[in-house]
Amino acid sequence: MSNAAWAAAKLASGGGDADADADADARDDDDHDDAMEDLRRLVTAVATAAAAADASREKNASRHTPQGLANILWACATTRAPLPVVLPLLTTALRSATGAGRRALASAYGCKADDVAKPAADDVAAAIDAADRLGLTLEDGAASALLSMKDGPASTVRETRNKMLCVDDAHRLLSQKLRASGWKVTNWNRFARRDRAGSAWPSSGKFHAVTARLSPTKAAFEMAATAAACRLEPGGAFYAYGASSEGIHTAASSLPAALFEDAKVVVTAGDGPFAVLTATRTDASADACEAAGADAFKTTTTLTLPGCYAYERGERPRSDDAARRPPPTPWVTYPGLFAGGALDVMTSFLLISCEKRGALERLHSKKGAPARGGGPPAVLDFCGGSGVLALAATRAAPNARVVLTDADAVALLAARANVGDMSGANVSVLCSDAWEALTADETFDLILRRVLVRRRAVP
Repeated sequence: MSNAAWAAAKLASGGGDADADADADARDDDDHDDAMEDLRRLVTAVATAAAAADASREKNASRHTPQGLANILWACATTRAPLPVVLPLLTTALRSATGAGRRALASAYGCKADDVAKPAADDVAAAIDAADRLGLTLEDGAASALLSMKDGPASTVRETRNKMLCVDDAHRLLSQKLRASGWKVTNWNRFARRDRAGSAWPSSGKFHAVTARLSPTKAAFEMAATAAACRLEPGGAFYAYGASSEGIHTAASSLPAALFEDAKVVVTAGDGPFAVLTATRTDASADACEAAGADAFKTTTTLTLPGCYAYERGERPRSDDAARRPPPTPWVTYPGLFAGGALDVMTSFLLISCEKRGALERLHSKKGAPARGGGPPAVLDFCGGSGVLALAATRAAPNARVVLTDADAVALLAARANVGDMSGANVSVLCSDAWEALTADETFDLILRRVLVRRRAVP
């Protein structure tokens, strides 16, 4: 299936030998347009069949290899296949790699110039760039479904009941248009974006309606819906919007039953694979949820780091320690954290590699950079999540100053509990989209960054 799409895209792009190129130059324009349309129909049919095959699988599963999926998406981009056909496949691809991860996929693709069964590396890079350009497609489509909804928030604003809370509208695709419709909009985002800080729980206030972008996991959506209910007046309207492939049609099961009623899914004609979940706030009190806040969703589990990092600061395993390893470390997590806030396979691999090279241990005997006056060495745990790498750094180099950054304000609740308040450790936890919270002249002796591979966490 993917090979057929690749072959059609090669024909559409003029890929072939010099004779084929000369023939293409000599074609009549009408014939060429007819041929392109035929190729577009072929690729569209293949993409439709591929999406249908994936739809029969479990969530996040695909019948296609990453290579096959890249082939089909590249063919769709080359032939300009209809966007509604591409969306389900694009969603599957974006689940497994985003941002820089998609670019890394291109460099790690392993294509050879003489391997005619695969697109060249440049072709894959072009397809990945196309996916980047379409990165907002899911956000746009989901927001459009809500805005075009009959009797939805864009058409039911009232002069006296016009306070709206927009949850996780990170790109302001929804809130700006709702303001133009007359709503007084307040934004609450769990994730920081550029210079806008993220927050684990919405600030105080009451609202007449709430819109919420569907969260990536059921538990995270339940947490967001509970927070929204704490701010929504009784009888207020709740709208959650998302794609079918994200689980919008089954999201009602994650709404707190005591706080919402009359839940139903609305599908607007012309919005393709997107839908809106509507519900009404009950009269039940949310005081208990408000008092607990995000901590109501906190889970305490255990964590065991690999190798020497399993041991407390200053300790090192002896030859007879294998049979009596230290007990696991209590570990706080929250819904929606990467790898569930646990130890994922790539972080484990990174720590094992660090131990082999002594990357962290060398800091223990070193002074910091001269630019900082030779003080304690500084370590940056970039996108540190719940603090796994920061914990390893404090154990390997107790004298180090560790700075952990992450855009997820909820992840930082876990990080502060796990390493931020650790006795004797010098750990700072900052909510930051990339480098935003760091000063321009701040330097580090070591930067740690996990490679985000979406696989089940290590037990």
